[in-house]
Order: sequence, then structure tokens, then C-alpha cells
Amino acid sequence: MSKLNRARKLLEQGLQSHRAGDLGAAEKAYARAAEADPRNSDAFNLRGVVVLSVGQLPLAVTLFRKATALQPGTHGYWANLGNALFETGDYTESEMAYRRATGLAPSNPDYAIGIANALAVSGRTDDAKKLFSTVSAQCPGHAAAWFGLGKIAQHDGDAPLALECYQRALQADPNHGNAHLNRGTVLHALQRFDEAEQCFRQAITYGTQREMAYINLVSLLMQQGKFTESDQLARTALTELPQSAELHRLLAAAHAQQGQLDAALAPAQQAATLAPGNAQVQMALGGLLFETGLTEQGLAMLDQLRLKLAGDTHVAYVTGVTHLTAGNFAEGWRDFIHREVRQAKMQTRPWLRAQLPTDPRGISVRLLREQGLGDELFFLRYAPLLKTLGARVTYITDPKLTSILTRAHCVDQIIEEPGGPDKVLPPDAAENGVDMLIGDLPHALYRDFSAQCADLPPPLPLTAVPERVAAMREKLSALGPPPYLALTWRGGVAPHEQKGKWWTLYKNIGLDAFGKTLAGLPHTLLAVQRKPLPDEIRQLSAAAGAPIHDLCGVNDDLEEMLALLAIVDEYVGVSNTNMHLRAGLQRSARVLVPRPSEWRWMAYGEQSPWFPQFTVYRQGIDGTWQEALDRLRAELR
Repeated sequence: MSKLNRARKLLEQGLQSHRAGDLGAAEKAYARAAEADPRNSDAFNLRGVVVLSVGQLPLAVTLFRKATALQPGTHGYWANLGNALFETGDYTESEMAYRRATGLAPSNPDYAIGIANALAVSGRTDDAKKLFSTVSAQCPGHAAAWFGLGKIAQHDGDAPLALECYQRALQADPNHGNAHLNRGTVLHALQRFDEAEQCFRQAITYGTQREMAYINLVSLLMQQGKFTESDQLARTALTELPQSAELHRLLAAAHAQQGQLDAALAPAQQAATLAPGNAQVQMALGGLLFETGLTEQGLAMLDQLRLKLAGDTHVAYVTGVTHLTAGNFAEGWRDFIHREVRQAKMQTRPWLRAQLPTDPRGISVRLLREQGLGDELFFLRYAPLLKTLGARVTYITDPKLTSILTRAHCVDQIIEEPGGPDKVLPPDAAENGVDMLIGDLPHALYRDFSAQCADLPPPLPLTAVPERVAAMREKLSALGPPPYLALTWRGGVAPHEQKGKWWTLYKNIGLDAFGKTLAGLPHTLLAVQRKPLPDEIRQLSAAAGAPIHDLCGVNDDLEEMLALLAIVDEYVGVSNTNMHLRAGLQRSARVLVPRPSEWRWMAYGEQSPWFPQFTVYRQGIDGTWQEALDRLRAELR
């Protein structure tokens, strides 16, 4: 048999194996055909197609170059070379190869799409856009052209145009997985969650980027607080993609958001093993180690990461908060200034400072409120210390707190934060005046006046209005006899409302378990939950087997709430503004603290140094509350 005939026979064998999906056998046959006939361009081209499909990019480029050298007039060879060069990241050479293909077959729109893609990733988006537009006008049913236009619009931040283009691509090809994926990404950013979820599920079904589709869908479900569903989906995805560090990290996060820290540890460790250079993965593992009892190991891991990534403010912030949770206050306050809310406020208030003058005597210091009402009350405990150093202190507060803070005499002047579209106050006009966020005050004091910060300041002392207290006593006596037990079971913004960021600020105790804890207690039970959901009080009352009186409306008037908290015998609930009010009244409370714990409540123990009169009941690291609720019930009785 002649060499040419042998080469043709080997090519036929290779094609049969190729069609059957046996790529290894196909490549061997194509390679042997090229050996038999070194002038056979098809043998080089077909072998290039196989090795390109399995990611052997340098070899694919070599083979396609050989094919084009043997048959420079074959446009398909040039297109394949363009594809391989594009995958290697050589976009200039890729563009040239596609242009050779277009010169040989000018009516083929796929080659023009190749040129446009190379132009787009090279930063020549205007030229790419023109070419995509030309192809879409000439071939309105060409999905790739619309997809390319959609990517450019998405890059430019034009969400409506991007959605329109991706929709046109899907009309042309309903199975275009990447169009589903990218359309879902745009919808996700627009918080159109239901539509985004459908797109990601379609991308998993039809797309080649299945890992990214899974990651996006799991993240989307978590962002809506659907932790059980995201947990199950991550497990399903990992059976297909066991080497995905991000999916392992998301599985760990889904457990952690349910308080199941022990279950989160193994996937977090696997993610860290698979992605040793990924800061987010390593940071999550450090936090879990800390929360599950390996305190020193977790802190050391975070400290090392902070040193390694000195410019990463998020890593610095997380490390600082962990130090606060551990009781390492000097280290914690140092990095607390890297919190995101501070960075956002600095965008509109660049004159804000994080340091105090070396000698603050006679200096005008204006403190600005930062986040919630609870944070205002918490950080104001440092304001009297600033006054003792000789500064004249003004505080810009939420109007809801004005009257309460005026009676507290913690600063020299109280000013209500202005409302309306322009809420940014101008800089303090006083000579040598300092404007500072209230959350930066501990850092400033620790930095320059550490001797005065040897002991933690107590909660800011508060007093209730006597007339309000008297009226509240009458109201309570009409509901039942003392002792009175006030209850809250939820705090913070619900996951589906807050769009997924500060999960530790959301706390929720199951009504059935909470109610059973209250059964048989000799108290008159009072619900003081802010914005209770429909039927929640009835459900809690049924579980407790006792009436629970609805005083939730008191939350609308903090003076009224302060009067109530001044006279109830017990207050049990999650951390919220009312807890800070109760602490200011120097009354005791029983706080239900979920996992992972917020830094103010520390990671371990039955007390927090910030609230010495409070007793802490912690969710278990397995996510259950039973042990904490059993102890709560025993101590209430």
C-alpha cells in the first residue's frame, strides 16, 4: 500500500473515532496519517481540532500553522488557527488569521465574528461593535453577532441594551448557554432575581461554562437567604466539578450562614487546599477556624494574610473585626477603619479624619453618625472620654435619638442630621476643627491616648422620662401582673431585603423553639419586636401556651421604648437597638447570639465585656439553639 493510500485510510479511521467521541484514538490516527504523508494538510488540521478541544493550545497552534503552510488557500484552516491563537491570548495574530480566512471566504459571517471578538478583547471595542453590528444587520439570525454586541454593552454598563442583545441571541439560538449566563449576570446586578435564576439554570443546561453558571446560581440563592437550597445545589455541582475551589467555598458559606460552622469547616479547608492563593478562600477558613474553637490558629492565619496582602482593605477589616471578637482591641480598632461603610462615606466627605490632634484641648471635634441607631448608642460611650481630654464635642445624630441624647449630656452639642437630597454637612468651620465618624473614635483614642483606654468604657448612661415611665407602668398593669418579660426574636434586615451582605447583622430565632422555652414561666409576656410579620405573635403565643401581649408599636417612639425597657423585669432577644437602650439604663438583659457571632458579643463565654450586665446565650456551632434555649429557660425559672 502506498504512503498516500495509507494516509487516506488512517484519516478515515481517525474520522470514525472522532465522530464516536474517542478523541485519543482519533489523534493517534491523524498523527500517523501525517507521518505517512507529511504533505497531507487535512491530517495536521484534524489533529489540531482534536488537541484544541482538549486544551493543548500550543500544539494546536503548531498543527494549524503547518496546515495553512501546506494549503494557504483553505479558509477553514485559517479560521481554526485564529480560534487556537485566540484561546492562547494572542489576539493580534488571531485577528490576522481570521482576516486571511475572511479574504478567502468573505461571505462567511463566522470569520467576521472572529475578527470582532479579537478586536473586542484587545480593547478596540468601537471597531468590534461596528463589525458585530454589520454582521447582525446582514444576518439577523446570527446568535454570535448579537452575543458580541451584548458583551460590549454589558462592559459599557448599558444594561438595557445588553439584555436586548442577549435576548436577540437567544431568539436566534435558544440553546446559547453563554447568552443565558451573561443575561443572568446582568439581571442579577439589576436585582431581578427570579429572571436571573432562570437564566443561570438554562446556562447550566446548555452552556460550556457550567462551573461559572453553578457559582452564579449558588451565589444568587444565598443572596436571597435560600441557604438550604444553595447548600443542596453546591453539593450537586461538586459531584460534577470536585476541583472547584469556589464551589467548595460557597458550600462552606451556605453552612456558615445557617450557623452550621462545624459542617462548614471541611469544605472551607478543601477550598483552601485547592486555591492556596485565593485571599477570599483563605480568609473564610481563618474565620471558621477562629469561630470553631481554633482561635489562635484562625487569628494567625488572618494575620499572615493581612501582612501578605497589605493593600487589601477588606482582608484588613475582616482581620480587625476578628481581633475585636477575640478581645484584642488595639489591633482590632487599628483595622476597623477599613470598613466599607467608612470608605463609602469618605467618597462624599473627604475631609473626615481618623486621628485626633496630639493635644485636643480646646479643639472642636464634630462626630458624625455612621450606621444604625444601635451603633450610634454603642460608639457614643467613647464621647465622654473625648470630653475629658479637653475637646469640645458636637454630635450629628439621627433625629430619633435627639431627645434621649440631650438628656445623656455625653457631648457639648447635639445636632440633628439634615434630611433631603443633600445630607452631607460641610466641614466644621471652626479653626483646627475635626470632623470624624463616630466609629473612628475608638481607633483615634487607642492610637494616641492608649493610657486612657486601658479599661473599656461602659455603655452610655441613659434616663427615661418619668412621665413616660409612669404611663407605661399603667399600661403594663392593665395587661397583667409583674414580673414582665419583653421579647424580640429577629433583628437586622432580612436576607431577601438586604441583597446579601452583612449576614451577621441579621438574627432570627425560630418561633416554635423560642415559644416552648417560654412555656410555663411566671411572667407576663410582652412582644416588642420591630415590624413583626403577620401571625408571628400568634405563633409564638401558641408555642408558649400563654398570651403574648403586642407592644411592638412602641418601637415607633424610642422615648416610649426607653420607658418600657426601664421597668420590665426581664428582656430576652437578639441584638438590636433596644439592647443598647437597655444597657444604657444599666438594666440586665439576656441576649441570643447567632453564629458566626458579631464582634460586640465576642466568640465565646456567657458575657461580653461591652455589656457586663447582660448574659449571652450562643447558638451552637452545629447551628442548633436547643442547648442555649434550655439554659435560658432554666435561668429564667
